[in-house]
Amino acid sequence: MKSARKSGFTLIEMLVALTIFSVVIGAGLNLLIAGIATQKGALAQQKLVDETSFVLEYMSRALRQAQVDTLNDCIGAPARNYELFGGNTGVRFIDGSQLCREIFLQNGQLLEKISTDHTFGNLPVNGEALTSNDLSVESISFSLTGDGGADNLQPRLVISLYVKGLGPQDPSDQPTLRLQTTLSQRRLDL
Repeated sequence: MKSARKSGFTLIEMLVALTIFSVVIGAGLNLLIAGIATQKGALAQQKLVDETSFVLEYMSRALRQAQVDTLNDCIGAPARNYELFGGNTGVRFIDGSQLCREIFLQNGQLLEKISTDHTFGNLPVNGEALTSNDLSVESISFSLTGDGGADNLQPRLVISLYVKGLGPQDPSDQPTLRLQTTLSQRRLDL
C-alpha cells in the first residue's frame, strides 16, 4: 500500500521562508533609506553652495566698482576706497553709482544698506538681507591692503566667509562652507 502523503509546506519551511523574506526586504529598505538621506544631504549642500555663491558674486561686483571717496562723506578717511568697521565684519564704500553702501554681518545674516546719496548720514536705519533664513553666516571677515594714495598699491579686499546651512535635519549634520576670495578694483587708482 502506498501511503497517502499530503503535499504542502511544513511549519518549519514557512518560518525559514518568512525569515529569508524579512531579511531581504529589510536590507532593501535600509538601502532605500540610506539613499534618501544621502540625497537630502547632497541637496542641502548644493543649496548652501548656490546661495553662498550668489551672495559672494553680488558683493564682489559691488565692491570691485568702489570709488575713491574724494569728498570724505561716506568713508572716514580721505582718498580711500573702503572703510572696515565692526571688527572687520563690515565694509563701507561708494559704489559705481556714487551711493554710499555698507555690507555687514548681523545676527547670522549678511545685510546691506544703500544711501540715497554719497553721504554716510543718509544710510537707512535697517539693512536689507542678502542671505535667506535657510543659512546662517557664522563669520565674515574683510581684510584690506593697498587702500591709500601714498602706497602706490592697487586696493585689494579679501573676504573670508564661513556659512552653515539650516534645515530640518540634525544640527550636527548641517552642511558648512568656508570660502575666501580676493577682490581688486576695476579701475586703477595708482
